[in-house]
Amino acid sequence: MKIKKLSVEKLWNKHTFTIDFNDDITILIGKNGSGKSTILNLIDNLLSNGKNNKLYEFSSINLSFDEKREITVKQTSLNMQDKIEELDSIKNLIAQLQKDILNKKIEEKHNILDKTILKEDDLLDKEIDYLFLNTFDMEVQQSNRVVTSSNSKKHYQGKSYIKTELDILLNNLITDFKLYLLKIKEEVELIQSEFDKQLNIYTEENDIEGLKEKLIEKSKKLKSVYQNRDTFKNKINQLFLDTGKKITLDENNSIIFELDENNSLTPYQLSSGEKQILIIMLNIMLLDNKPTILLMDEPEISLHVEWQRVFIETLLELNPNLQIIIATHSPAIVSKNFRSKVIKLSNFNVKG
Repeated sequence: MKIKKLSVEKLWNKHTFTIDFNDDITILIGKNGSGKSTILNLIDNLLSNGKNNKLYEFSSINLSFDEKREITVKQTSLNMQDKIEELDSIKNLIAQLQKDILNKKIEEKHNILDKTILKEDDLLDKEIDYLFLNTFDMEVQQSNRVVTSSNSKKHYQGKSYIKTELDILLNNLITDFKLYLLKIKEEVELIQSEFDKQLNIYTEENDIEGLKEKLIEKSKKLKSVYQNRDTFKNKINQLFLDTGKKITLDENNSIIFELDENNSLTPYQLSSGEKQILIIMLNIMLLDNKPTILLMDEPEISLHVEWQRVFIETLLELNPNLQIIIATHSPAIVSKNFRSKVIKLSNFNVKG
């Protein structure tokens, strides 16, 4: 499923605009405050069914897709008296719920929607595959999202290599990567098991030609299973070539970067920019070529200019089934290959 169009009426009671998106790549450019990040956040909020809600004032928003699907959200403005009455209503409902709980008489679920709020007219009947990448780097001690949670403190306690939020993202992705490798191992074992059964049959029948065909078929299946992982490793090695680092896996399937025969680095010892590109590439690789809407807000931060120039091509080589929507200030990301994919924004005025 791909996004075709975003239509917004009276954002902050001021801006009405429509953006048409390309099926493959759309690049939003404009000065700070022109609306790039707001547009990505609006899309993110709609695709998450409001789970990633950031409050914006608007009259209505419509996000349309191919396959004749759409999401329409209308916002209801409440005056102060309405808000007071609504709060009273919610308080009464909570009191009744507490009474029901005590009496064990709850027979149905109550959904309380916090509203100054959103009326969802036409939500999709299935979850949309999308990914919003917005990387950043800060000391863990300064990150309220991480440290204020007792669960987070407990989870990362004793892991001295976790120093930044990028390290936390890496830690989670590396865990997912190991699970992905286990999945590959299971697929390889299944292919080998099926081949072994066929090998006995063709050997007993002395069918050499048939055996050759099965060997070729097995080889193609194994190549297909390993292709996504191998493309990921090749792309990382191309990006890191000038620094002399080469990605490989240790005996525990942990990612390491070889410097020479005797020296290596963990991902947590990489520079901020290297961690960021690794996080982006791991996220894309773990999609396993699934068609996905990819939203990215200023991915050029901490990335070398040479990486920026090959950034979009690298993502598409890793997963050609992406619909990419990027907000950027970087001329290098746009490059001559993607000028036709640019949408210029000026205070939410759209210029194709």
